Amino acid sequence: SDGGWDLSTARDCIKKKCPEYTTGTDSTESTESFGPVKSCNCKWITKEGMKMKKKMKDLPIMEMEDAKIECETKRECKAITCRSEKVCWLNAKSVGKSDPRFTALVKEC
Repeated sequence: SDGGWDLSTARDCIKKKCPEYTTGTDSTESTESFGPVKSCNCKWITKEGMKMKKKMKDLPIMEMEDAKIECETKRECKAITCRSEKVCWLNAKSVGKSDPRFTALVKEC
């Protein structure tokens, strides 16, 4: 479902702020193959008390760090909304309505 994406690799990459990471972990893959090279230097802007619109379907509830990584790997993902550090989901819009129970993080790449 995630195209062979390795979350621990992505986490290391984001920690190191490396300029790019590829989808999948097969080093023999050429860059022309399926996934384009993803850039991993997105900034995240926190918006307290916001719940974003257009929740992306068919994705599990994730922890905040995993949701950020997942969002960075999906072009259509514009933000994540979290009810807590452990309960987040992806949004296809970076606009929403105010709701004090939630925190939204908007992706800027």
